[in-house]
Amino acid sequence: MNAALTSQRFYSIDTEISQLENDIFSGYVSTNLERLLTDRLAQNTSRIQQLKIQDAVNQMAYFQSSIEFLAVQDMNGNLYCAQKNLSQINDQLINKLLSDQESLDSLSGKYKWSIQDGKIIAECLLYQTTLTRPVGYLLVGIDSDYFNRRLHTDQVGYSALSDQEGVVFSASADISIEEWENFIQESIIDTSPETGKWMQGQDEFYYVQSASLAGSNWRLLCALPKSHFTSQMEEVRQSGGIIILISTLISFICIALVADSLSQKVNLLVRRADDIANRNFYNDIHLEAYDELANLSTRLNALGQQMDHLIQQSVKQEKKNGEIEYQCLHLRYQAIQMQLNPHFIYNTLETINSLALLENQIEISQLICRFAQMFRFSVQRNNRDSSLAEEMEYIEKYLSFYQLAYSNRVTYSTELPEKLKNICLPSAILQPLVENALVHGVEQSCQPVEIIVRCTESNHILHAAVIDNGPGISTEQLQKIRQHLANEQWQFPNDSAGNHLSVGLYSIHRLIQLRYGKQYGVIIESQPNIRTIVQINFPIEEKKSKIDQ
Repeated sequence: MNAALTSQRFYSIDTEISQLENDIFSGYVSTNLERLLTDRLAQNTSRIQQLKIQDAVNQMAYFQSSIEFLAVQDMNGNLYCAQKNLSQINDQLINKLLSDQESLDSLSGKYKWSIQDGKIIAECLLYQTTLTRPVGYLLVGIDSDYFNRRLHTDQVGYSALSDQEGVVFSASADISIEEWENFIQESIIDTSPETGKWMQGQDEFYYVQSASLAGSNWRLLCALPKSHFTSQMEEVRQSGGIIILISTLISFICIALVADSLSQKVNLLVRRADDIANRNFYNDIHLEAYDELANLSTRLNALGQQMDHLIQQSVKQEKKNGEIEYQCLHLRYQAIQMQLNPHFIYNTLETINSLALLENQIEISQLICRFAQMFRFSVQRNNRDSSLAEEMEYIEKYLSFYQLAYSNRVTYSTELPEKLKNICLPSAILQPLVENALVHGVEQSCQPVEIIVRCTESNHILHAAVIDNGPGISTEQLQKIRQHLANEQWQFPNDSAGNHLSVGLYSIHRLIQLRYGKQYGVIIESQPNIRTIVQINFPIEEKKSKIDQ
């Protein structure tokens, strides 16, 4: 702070000197002294010209109130003087002007400041501004009170101006000239305003700093009394105490506000938790903040909505379970009825067979007998898994029945390796494939149709294929069937009349995927009027014993 104070005063005095130089130059130009001296340089004997120059010098002396006297010498050696307030320009000052001309020439128009007999003197070489050539010399005497008034404007500390020899010519009235000169004599003061030294005055200690003014041989001195520092320290102490007190009060207020805000948020969270416990899931809360509590409120809202969703799903599942249980009971009732129905059907078929024999209808009797065998075989399996040998036996009975029904338009063959006979598979899984070949191969063709049922194995995978040489399946219809087989929704394809197509194939395909996995199922290939292959693939399982079943 002390260095800043000295720098501020240094800048203020330096600015005053620059302003004073500008004012002198403005008077030099505004009084036409520049033009008159230029004309005088060309006219050496004009008396009128001399009178005009003298008049301009007089005007220039009164142009600035701080000027006490003024002297101008043209390049021909003529001297023009003006003074006010009864100030006198003595011969010593005139001789100074004449003797300093060489040094003024080297300054190239800059001012040279000095002190003579307690008077502040400014000297410079006058130039013609347009041609930049010298036209004369200027000596100005400045009122010493001019700087005293500037030094007294400071309210903190005291200031003084001295020359390099230590002569004080302007100072604050609070410290005497003798004290200032004593400060200078007691210590060599550094020219840097950032340094200083404590010195003893008449009444108290002072912290003294100094700095040289550019463009002159002057030195600015600043002195701050010790009482100033102690008063500042007391002010800082009092201000610090007030600041601490205010800060503490503000801290308590902030803590109270934060605690109240947190309490309100926690109460809202507790109330939201109670709502969730009471199954009021959609009474959401919204905290206008971006902290952990706001995040927790968002999680609680999401938890409530998720719990409500889970409860609704649980209710739907319970309702569905009730419907499934009802359907199971209904199916059990139907199963009991179906256990009674076969005996009635057997008796009926036997009666029809007897009538056919009485009417000598041998073919009808054979059809009835084969149908009864198929029916008895189907009832005996009772929806359990069967071996591949049992399944092929049933298929042969089924094909022999239709061979007789179609008047030998159907020929068939089965291929089952010995090692595959004990393979376990779902009951009646091959029958829909054979039925599909009969319906779409034999019924839609006038030519004899051959049906081959072939079972093979590779990489522990069973491949059961039904092959026929009927009219086959069109490319468009085959694409539609494949799309519906790939569709996981339980929807069956319809023909143009709205009737379901390939319901048996679709059911077998889904049954295999549900039991063995989605990589298995039904594969269809068809070349119209050449060959159609419907094949099922699933992993091999050995048939279980009755005890295991």
